[in-house]
Amino acid sequence: MDPKVPDAHLHLFDLESASPGSIRALAEEEGSGRGRRRASACHDRAEFEATEAYREAGLSFELSFGIHPQNAVWDDADFLAALARSGRIVAIGECGFEFSGDRPEWTRAKENEKLQRAVFEFQLGVAREHGLPVVIHQRKALDQVFAYARELKALPAVVFHSWSGPAREAESLLARGIRAFFSFGTPILNGNRKAAASCAALPDDAILLETDAPWQAPRGERHCLPAHLERVLAAAAALRSVAPETLAEPVGLNYEAVFGAVKALG
Repeated sequence: MDPKVPDAHLHLFDLESASPGSIRALAEEEGSGRGRRRASACHDRAEFEATEAYREAGLSFELSFGIHPQNAVWDDADFLAALARSGRIVAIGECGFEFSGDRPEWTRAKENEKLQRAVFEFQLGVAREHGLPVVIHQRKALDQVFAYARELKALPAVVFHSWSGPAREAESLLARGIRAFFSFGTPILNGNRKAAASCAALPDDAILLETDAPWQAPRGERHCLPAHLERVLAAAAALRSVAPETLAEPVGLNYEAVFGAVKALG
């Protein structure tokens, strides 16, 4: 496993719940010099505070916080704004739109769309005020993302978590002047053709890699684990017809461009 390759998106709290002992193992790996940078997303106050405490175990990571569109409620809006003011987060997200239809509140009903837009706009405002990147979650909602192109263009970076859209849509977002990064994970292992085509086609300076651990498990696995990033890197490199170590360099630079610049300013 190449320690230069950062994991642009995972959920440390959920990972520890799904696979107890994961935090200790990652901290030991880091202590031996085999660790990597990683960005952990949180979506409520209790989860954030529990995740932040993992640093006491010797684990280092960047933190984002967002009101997830799968649970578009206002309960932690003030907490989110306070985190942005205090510099305890390096990005806002996941935020965005969920219209998969898997639950009634995830359908494209007028009231759901109105609520998700309001919550998203609030988070864009906080990001703009504090100069933070955003991490986008979107399912069946690319039209909504394009509707906010002007606002997204004003942000320092926009990460499209688990991108599985067509390459032409990604290229269109870049052409609009958005400093967009497209993060690829286990969908490229599991046969998602659009994700694979995008991963193959997009420029080096727009690519990130992630596990989304413990979610989106590789086929045949119960959970996605941080170690699966090695498989993601190998698959992405093969799609781009380069060696894994060749792809590792720009991916690391892109991670630093998104998350490291904010940390340096903090």
